[in-house]
Amino acid sequence: MAERGELGEPTGWFAVATAQELLGDRVRPSRIGHHELVVWRSVDGQARVADAQCPHMGAHLGDVGSLKDGNLVCGFHGFSFDGDGACVSTGYGGRVPPRACLKMWPSIEVDGVVLAWRHPEVSAPSWTVAPADASGWTRPQWNTSSFAGHPMEITENSVDLGHLQVLHGYASLDQPTSATADGPLLRASYSFSRPWRLAWPPAPTLDATIEVSAYGLGFSRVELHVATIGARFRLWVLPTLSGDGHVTLRLGAAARLRLDDDAPGPLRRFPPRLSAPLLRGFTLAGLVGDVAQDRKVWRSKRHLSRPALAPGDGPIGLYRQWAKQFFALPDLAASPDPS
Repeated sequence: MAERGELGEPTGWFAVATAQELLGDRVRPSRIGHHELVVWRSVDGQARVADAQCPHMGAHLGDVGSLKDGNLVCGFHGFSFDGDGACVSTGYGGRVPPRACLKMWPSIEVDGVVLAWRHPEVSAPSWTVAPADASGWTRPQWNTSSFAGHPMEITENSVDLGHLQVLHGYASLDQPTSATADGPLLRASYSFSRPWRLAWPPAPTLDATIEVSAYGLGFSRVELHVATIGARFRLWVLPTLSGDGHVTLRLGAAARLRLDDDAPGPLRRFPPRLSAPLLRGFTLAGLVGDVAQDRKVWRSKRHLSRPALAPGDGPIGLYRQWAKQFFALPDLAASPDPS
């Protein structure tokens, strides 16, 4: 049996901010594990990620930092840093101290999310996250929460078929194709039916399919097709360790602006520019509701390195073997998947 904290900090790409959080020349505090970070856009429009402490006298740039001409300026002594972390000036002129440079983190922006690369031994990223085609889709809508948990367990839910049925009420659950693992990418697909759980608007039982793409333990994108209403959605599940056994979870949803050709008539009464954001909001609310159910389990469960797997659990064994590459610990793999 392994305690949650014994899982350690996984390597890979992890969300540190959304594009919306950087609007208006904002300097955004963030963190990965025990590393306090700051996120901002430099003069070239690129998102930048750096250690939060100013190298001059240690002020937290997430608290006292501001942007001026695309440079990050410390409000304590006025030291100014460019997008590469180099100090370009002090607050009172004169020579710039040679050691006054920010420690930068490799970062990319994918699907409206800023991701930072974390690896204690490999400073240059060894793989990347493929972006989705955003044309014809709404912008993502986001929900962020923090609670006791770990990315290993959160991402594992995407292959845990048993909990989808028992905890979340999925019915007629089927796995049309086997889950696959290719380097840092894990793919899985399912079909299912589920009663509509919101009081409004009324809707029949929903028949749907989902395709999951997990890039490491910090970035999962789900393509959701709800055939009953002829709508397609894109969901994001982005867990990032935030220290002391807690995780920051960003959940996102986007909706395709065009309904299927055979979508039911009532939805077609509204222009896509109006109906798609509404459907996006309902879908995000459903995802947040599912996570609320999961949190009741996550907050007190322990990670079992060798669970007693049963037929119907889903490809947990495959997932555990795949996840080992993101840890230094050797005992994260489960026994062979019997399903």
